[in-house]
Amino acid sequence: MAGHREVLTRRWDALVARLGVDDRLAGRALAQLLTAHEGADRHYHDLRHLEECFELVDSMPDLVGADRDCVEVALWFHDVVYDTRATDNERRSAEVAAGFLGDAGRVDLVARVVEAIEMTAGHAPVSRSPVLDAVHDADLAILGAAPHRYDEYAHAIRTEYAHVGDEDFRDGRARVLRSFLAMKQIYIRSDMALHEVEARRNLEREVRALATAG
Repeated sequence: MAGHREVLTRRWDALVARLGVDDRLAGRALAQLLTAHEGADRHYHDLRHLEECFELVDSMPDLVGADRDCVEVALWFHDVVYDTRATDNERRSAEVAAGFLGDAGRVDLVARVVEAIEMTAGHAPVSRSPVLDAVHDADLAILGAAPHRYDEYAHAIRTEYAHVGDEDFRDGRARVLRSFLAMKQIYIRSDMALHEVEARRNLEREVRALATAG
């Protein structure tokens, strides 16, 4: 996890420098973000997830200026509140992001960042803006990962929901996976086409595994 911390800290420092955030505020916010993502209950929604999201963003050269800043802030905060027993994680995470931006004097970014974070609650694959499209695709990039990484992700999600019985988990998880497969397209950006193919293979494979488990 130390490697992820170092890489992400450098990225955070570059982001807050661009935004003109006071060093003390930036440091407090980073400590909050790192602590949240290193929680004992985090098995997938952790620092590695953040780093993978940013790696995908780095492959989007068209994402520049304020749009890129909004995407990065939204990704940093989109899982800052994560409780598998709750239903309002995205709203609460958006509130934390809005508070940070308000304290930083960057209220000009609040509306777009809040919208992007709250969008992750439903992930409707409809192109609306460069910010929303990038956050949507980055957050779901794991679905199109290499099979071994996808399997790690699926196992980690099961661990995060350890309080749910096997049968209930299989039923709920299968519903979620089938909802993705029912989408005309999972990803929005045209440069995600290859991820789309792999994502559908991974999802179909996990659905089959769930159906034969137990």
